[in-house]
Amino acid sequence: TPLATCTSTEWEDVQETKTSNRHCKAHTVCLGHEYETRAASWDTDRTCASHTTCADSQYESKPAHTHEDRECTVLSACDYAAEWRSTEHTATSDRVCTPLTACGATQFESTEETQTADRVCSDHAVCATPADDHAAGEYASTAAGTHKNRVCSALTTCDYATEYMSAAPGSHADRVCTPLATCTSTEWEDVQETK
Repeated sequence: TPLATCTSTEWEDVQETKTSNRHCKAHTVCLGHEYETRAASWDTDRTCASHTTCADSQYESKPAHTHEDRECTVLSACDYAAEWRSTEHTATSDRVCTPLTACGATQFESTEETQTADRVCSDHAVCATPADDHAAGEYASTAAGTHKNRVCSALTTCDYATEYMSAAPGSHADRVCTPLATCTSTEWEDVQETK
């Protein structure tokens, strides 16, 4: 009897002998959710394995193919004490963690950071320093802080016709004006006022 001939879609699962014919069997066909782990040949069947399914804590770093498994990578974990999540992850991309902005020495945090937004730093107000102790200007009525702005207030202006400056202004203190003494009819001015 003529020997059986296996086709290109078959493999020889039983070899012929002098007293028996060879047997051909259809090659296994990998399904859509599978990939080929061993190629088909004339004397071996194709083997298939299910594609890996990424967990919720992973993203697909290498896509699945007919001859390759998909690869999954653990999502980056942002350190929210020092980072914020600038880009959300997708099924095929990692989340992006970005370092938080550090406010400078002349800045304060005007908007607090969240897990998905960076902190906002703003420049402290700069008070207008008077040209001299008697000139117009400003002082810091509220000191600058890491989370609050400096508040500048106008310096009190003395009316030197009726007042004198009893305390000079400072960077964080207002000028103090005190009414001039008025001599009575029975007194004389032994020391003249100054500013």
